[in-house]
Amino acid sequence: MTQPTRRLSPADRKAAILEAALNLAQLEGYPRLTIQRVARVASVSPALCSHYFWTVEVLLEAVMTEAVRRNVLSVVAEGLAHRHPVAIAAPSALKQAAAMTLVGVSE
Repeated sequence: MTQPTRRLSPADRKAAILEAALNLAQLEGYPRLTIQRVARVASVSPALCSHYFWTVEVLLEAVMTEAVRRNVLSVVAEGLAHRHPVAIAAPSALKQAAAMTLVGVSE
């Protein structure tokens, strides 16, 4: 007999969706994120994803904010390439390190 699954709190569910979105951005590219793709990876409905992130723009903002907070260079680099305000406002050292990933330079 299988154990019943524990239902996540709203805060934990939102965090899980954001984590799925960040992982997807790293794997497939930040510009390719959609509510539907993130919902599929997070194993939730697009409606639930939209409940927490009302539009794809809100989702992209949250992903970029999290990428900057966690120093996810590949995602920040794409944000810089697309002139995302959160990426542009990131600390200089993070922007420099992320930019290096765009040109394939490592220290």
